[in-house]
Amino acid sequence: MDASIMTSDARFGAVACVQRVKNPILVASKVMETPHLMLVGDGATAFARATGFGDYDPMTEKAKDKHARAMAELRGQGDGDFATDAAAWLHLDWRALWNFNGEPPIKDTVGAVVRDSHGRFAATASTGGTVYMLRGRVGDSPLMGCGVYAGPAGAVAATGVGEEIVRRFLAKTVYDWLEEGIPAARAAQRGIAKFPEIVDVGLLVASRDGQAIASNRNMASALLVG
Repeated sequence: MDASIMTSDARFGAVACVQRVKNPILVASKVMETPHLMLVGDGATAFARATGFGDYDPMTEKAKDKHARAMAELRGQGDGDFATDAAAWLHLDWRALWNFNGEPPIKDTVGAVVRDSHGRFAATASTGGTVYMLRGRVGDSPLMGCGVYAGPAGAVAATGVGEEIVRRFLAKTVYDWLEEGIPAARAAQRGIAKFPEIVDVGLLVASRDGQAIASNRNMASALLVG
């Protein structure tokens, strides 16, 4: 799993390819207390254990079912729900590339942006990856400026196809528009418009003037105003 957290005073912490922890974002927040920005792989997992995060199996029956259906699609026996995701792999010898010892879990991305009563912002994101991915793959969620960004003008968290989000440096791009004075809703829509319709993407944005949720797919979201 990958996760990160960033605050408007430029503090940042992230983990990538961390395994068997219940709350990767909390591990990322512990990294933020060190001189480092990111820990990865076995080192991230060992750090989690050293800072009090016990072994936890995040696999769910829903994830097992989703993964079984996705793998069936690669074998030409799917129900079509994962056809778009599988398309990029079907021209490869994916069986030779597949580097998981077993079947990895599949989980979605969760993100949040907040503004406190003092006007300070924070952004965070956590993900279990994409439908199809090789072991060691890192997406946008733990990368500053890609999956998350926060500063004095606001906070941005992204979700969707990680590789495409990274290519567009999405969170920082949207944040820069907030700094220019562009309202949150308009900045979020401009961010979504940078992607072709075939690429899933969603944004959470908070700024001095308000907050916005935007996506080009139906994505679960919630807005809480204190």
